[in-house]
Amino acid sequence: MSAYGKVIILMRMGNFYDKEIGRHLRYVGNHDEAFLVELKSGKKYVLSCENSGRVIELVRDKLRAY
Repeated sequence: MSAYGKVIILMRMGNFYDKEIGRHLRYVGNHDEAFLVELKSGKKYVLSCENSGRVIELVRDKLRAY
């Protein structure tokens, strides 16, 4: 847990297992903004950021163009 002035940031980081997605690395501050990234290698990451919906759109657009 880190504190910056009056803002407290709680993050869940590390290796996790979930029945639905299996083993994955998680870097999540806000569970409402969390999303799953699965690589061709099979590695899975659960991430979160502000405006995650927009981030997902941008990544999908880049992948379609690729």
